[in-house]
Amino acid sequence: MIDDINGLREIPSGSIDPARQKKAHHKSRGGCSNCRKRRVKCDEKRPKCSHCLRREEECEQRVPHIRHSPGPSLPQPISPPALIDGTSPVINMMHMKLFHHFETSTRHTLCFQSVWKEAIGWSLEYEALMHAILSISARHLAYLCPNEPKYGIAATAHFTKTLSMFRKDINERFTAFTMDPVMATSVLIFFELWMQTEFVVKDSNGRDILDLSQDTIFRLAGGLVEIFLSANSVIYEKPSSFLAEMVYSPRLSLNSVAHLSKEKLASLYSFFSYTQPLRYEQLSITSALASEGHPNSQHSESIGIPAAGEEDDIFLAHKDVVSRLAVIIPFLPEVRGQEPEAPNVSDLARYAFTFLILIYPYAERAISRQDPKGLLLLYHFYRAVRILLGSSNCWWTHRRARLLEPLLEARLRTEFEGCS
Repeated sequence: MIDDINGLREIPSGSIDPARQKKAHHKSRGGCSNCRKRRVKCDEKRPKCSHCLRREEECEQRVPHIRHSPGPSLPQPISPPALIDGTSPVINMMHMKLFHHFETSTRHTLCFQSVWKEAIGWSLEYEALMHAILSISARHLAYLCPNEPKYGIAATAHFTKTLSMFRKDINERFTAFTMDPVMATSVLIFFELWMQTEFVVKDSNGRDILDLSQDTIFRLAGGLVEIFLSANSVIYEKPSSFLAEMVYSPRLSLNSVAHLSKEKLASLYSFFSYTQPLRYEQLSITSALASEGHPNSQHSESIGIPAAGEEDDIFLAHKDVVSRLAVIIPFLPEVRGQEPEAPNVSDLARYAFTFLILIYPYAERAISRQDPKGLLLLYHFYRAVRILLGSSNCWWTHRRARLLEPLLEARLRTEFEGCS
């Protein structure tokens, strides 16, 4: 925390002759209630004044009022503490509002819900986490109040401070006592990355241009994985609230509801085969399951086997991402049909949140190589997120999913035209 008090100066009292000044008489306002009733002078001793002590009475005293000099004074701290240079009352009130909004609203919309109430306490000792909480709260208010630019400005300011402090913190030794605050901060940073779309720019005609090489979400996902892996070294020293939450697997829960047959999974493997050329029909997921029983689906297991001279890990990674995508595809309306069993939205949200973390090596390579088959999987992922997580509780997914789905589709159509 930086407290810039160098600009404070004493205000001169003026050229008044001290000899001509009268000594001010200040009436005591801190006497106890019994002495005031009896109109006697109270010596204001604590916990009981002399009169009440002698009479063996309860002594109720006012908190003394502190008179301030007319000169400047340092601003009083608030809870949560002021976190921006120059702690003006306006900024402090903004902090209070953001902190309160996170506690009463934002935290209930985030994955790992059981952790965030405890994280509020951690943030009082871990400043990077405090800024991350204020940032995500401001981002939520910016979503709820799109005509109030102050929230977006506050979110960016706090996120910048979060990153600056977090870089320093992760360079220090990882301990059992910093484990939960560090992981909580890193997860909130990843929520913020979900909402950042600065890699989409406008051309001279005002059209959106997609440059995924500037999207930092996959690059920082690798760092997030390293942080969670480093927690293994101290996991047994102190119980971790965050790691206890991480044990739960939404994938198992979703699979139990989806009832995806081996035949349908084989059809998806065949439909997204890395060895097959791109086709227009791959933009429609219904085509994937309509191909069940198609001759190509019988060779789905060969997707993981590379052609001679090609890298084996590309095919294996591609198949792994297809298997992860297959977890949420059955819940799309055009696939699910009239089946009554619906997925738990919190499970879907958590699965979507971790999806980009778990596929980051594949996604980074697909983006760097401009691999259209990798972009196709990202297109279907963002499309599924847009459709399945459209509720206000999943607000943090909306901007990225709604922006990237049409841009990736346009990019893929260009690829299809080149292949035809």
